[in-house]
Amino acid sequence: MEIASEESIESHATDGDGPDFAKERPRWQTVSIDALYPLTAFVLAIGGWAAFVHFGKVKSYLLPSPQSVFTTMIEQRLFLWEQTQVTLAEIVYGFVIAVVVGIFMAILISASPLIEKSVYPLLVASQVIPKVALAPLFLIWLGFGIASKIVIVILISFFPIVVNGVIGLQSLEQEKVYLAQSMGASKWSTFWRIRFPQSLPSLFGGIKLASIFAVVGAVVGEFIGAEAGLGRTLLQAQVRLNSQLLYATIGYLTIVGISIYVVVDIVERLAIPWHISKRKGAVGL
Repeated sequence: MEIASEESIESHATDGDGPDFAKERPRWQTVSIDALYPLTAFVLAIGGWAAFVHFGKVKSYLLPSPQSVFTTMIEQRLFLWEQTQVTLAEIVYGFVIAVVVGIFMAILISASPLIEKSVYPLLVASQVIPKVALAPLFLIWLGFGIASKIVIVILISFFPIVVNGVIGLQSLEQEKVYLAQSMGASKWSTFWRIRFPQSLPSLFGGIKLASIFAVVGAVVGEFIGAEAGLGRTLLQAQVRLNSQLLYATIGYLTIVGISIYVVVDIVERLAIPWHISKRKGAVGL
């Protein structure tokens, strides 16, 4: 029996007679198709909002129309951008520090049973305390400037990083450790070459959650007391019953939160392109 050559197998796999397993969907095409789903849902939600306001005869101070909100976002763009810069600085500084502190704590907890037994329970117990109750203390200690907001962002956003980091670092199979040791790898080399890379999918899950909590933390801090920021703008719009400005400010906060999440997702894709969650949908079936 004659054995088929590699060229004939490849040509048969790529022609129209059989399933097209060899072709992969271009990356830009996959991203474009995936973007259609949230975009369609967004358009439908805006359409439903506009229809509800129009046909329900809803008062503008209760629920403004999407058109008036978008108009306010454009007309007040200079003012809202100034406030966005203040809030964005609080979010970025606090988030970056939370990531560094969270990863460092996760490494310490996973590396030392003593620290895990003594410090980890205290970290879990500290999350029971409402951060809103602690915010006035930081305002008294650090003032109404950016420092108090950064501390609140750190406290709210670092815990998911610690938890997911510990889970990822402790999920390494012991057989891989034995294999690395049998090949002469040191404990430090095993950590950086095997344990830490394997923990990245879980760690990035915590970082994504932290990016969302960071926005919440900045707004909470500005609610308690601030000289500027989107949170302060929300309070001012509420007092004045300016619903258009209120919803426009929420729109800017949403854009900030989505932008930070997208940046984290891009970094994740660059850091762990080998993970199956980042290769999903690459092959068109």
